[in-house]
Amino acid sequence: RRQRPTSPTNMALRVVCLLTAVACILHPATGKLDEDDTPITLWPMVQTHDAATGYLTFGLVDLWAKTQGTGFGGQLDCGARAFDLRPKLDDGKLQMHHGRVTVKHSLSDAVAEVVAWLAKHPDELVVLFVTAYDGDGCEAATQKALQQLNITLRSDCGVVSGLSVTQAKQQARMATGGSLLALNGCVDERYDPSVECYIGTHSCYGPHKDLAFDKLLNNINQSASHPATESLWMAQAHWQYSAASVAKGVTHDSSILKDEKRSRANAVVTQHVLQGTYKHLNLLEVDNVCDGGLALLAALRNMTRSLRR
Repeated sequence: RRQRPTSPTNMALRVVCLLTAVACILHPATGKLDEDDTPITLWPMVQTHDAATGYLTFGLVDLWAKTQGTGFGGQLDCGARAFDLRPKLDDGKLQMHHGRVTVKHSLSDAVAEVVAWLAKHPDELVVLFVTAYDGDGCEAATQKALQQLNITLRSDCGVVSGLSVTQAKQQARMATGGSLLALNGCVDERYDPSVECYIGTHSCYGPHKDLAFDKLLNNINQSASHPATESLWMAQAHWQYSAASVAKGVTHDSSILKDEKRSRANAVVTQHVLQGTYKHLNLLEVDNVCDGGLALLAALRNMTRSLRR
């Protein structure tokens, strides 16, 4: 059968794909870019930093470990589509943690919230980035807990990184609806401990906030300019905390959640996404997702449409 000659429009699309190094895929019937054929490594998602801390209380210690204000279901309602999940096996109980702080909430119950949310949002893809296992036998216990929820914890990172969004959705499809892709690592974290809210006597929300924001935004831009292809990858859109930073934050009667809100970090990053500052994004990790997370998700979805034009 003779092939139909390539139209100038389709040829232009192919040229754009090549020049921008985006693995664009043309739909075989329409010849147009298909949204869900975007590589999973170039699909932008809002990821919640230390997602399990949404189950912590508001005690003094917890204030400097608590990066989210609500549990997994609430985070999804606020725009999260990926979770930084850190399991901990302690005295036979599979819970979660943020460093030395134990989140005394069942990992299975937290993930069950995601399954229930997906049943009501069957077109959505959610990623669980499982990392930082704590306790002997924790990895095996996590795998078993996920299996009981009919979720496969995948370690075939090379295979996953080669999937399109459509393929990822199909392979991670839940019987109850939606798609839940659980990854055993498989993410280039690009962690930068120097991106702190408190620098010297200045803060990320004071008159010299640009000192902190220059580091934060430069770090995101550096990641966005070098997308990974061999794994999913992260851009850090939140502040980090050393002991000195926490001490300064306490003197300001602050917390991790307050720092994000006072600095408007999520709103600032959203504005940069809308302005087209970043060429590529994948897992954009934030604190306090319920402060502007839906606006950020909408900006990221708009970003994928812009890439397809």
